[in-house]
Amino acid sequence: MLRSVVRLLCSELSAQLRRLSDPTAAEALLQRTDRKITHGEFSSLVGVYVRARQPLAAEKVLQRIANAGCRPTVVDVSAVSGAFVLERQAHRALELFGLFGFAGAKAERGPAAAVPPDNHHADSRATFHSLVRCFGEAGQPAEAVKVLQAMQREGLRPRVDTYNLVIDACAQSGDCDSAVDVFNQMQRFRVQPDNVTFNCVIHALSSAGRTDEIMEAFHVMLRLAIDPNVVTFTSMIDAFA
Repeated sequence: MLRSVVRLLCSELSAQLRRLSDPTAAEALLQRTDRKITHGEFSSLVGVYVRARQPLAAEKVLQRIANAGCRPTVVDVSAVSGAFVLERQAHRALELFGLFGFAGAKAERGPAAAVPPDNHHADSRATFHSLVRCFGEAGQPAEAVKVLQAMQREGLRPRVDTYNLVIDACAQSGDCDSAVDVFNQMQRFRVQPDNVTFNCVIHALSSAGRTDEIMEAFHVMLRLAIDPNVVTFTSMIDAFA
């Protein structure tokens, strides 16, 4: 009976925290409790700081979770990493996965994780996708490739739009070899490309003057019944002009 009451109180406090966006109010609410703060309540506090766009403070909550003898879950780490990405601090976001042991967090979600496994994987995948986008926009394709590799090591299958971001980042920087390598890797993992994928690959090949390979890519595109568009034909015309 007592355990049921404690669980109910914890659940109510977590729910109250999830409704807050003011970190000061959230911290005050936690201070009023006369028992040990649970992992779930700390996770809810992470969310408050993330909503307030205070990633450094949210990272400190991760450390408080660790100091309390718990391992931050991948959901906790993903939330804070996502906040760093929004602040264009992609390197710090990536460091968090290593700092708190992303592989361990993935395997050991903790007793009070706030979302079911399907959502947990979706959150992690979305965070990696955001990291890739951030590195691409910063003109750092090599870092985008590293994020893609880290994602695969953690057993998360990148979506086609994530691959497209990496290929485009390589193409925009003039790194044709890496763009083609990522495209080939995508096929090995049986991820179906789309016309955006081929447009990025053709743009990379065009910039490098590799016209024979452009035609090969175009024939693969047609063989997969993927319709070329105006971007495809414009890139091809520019390559052969």
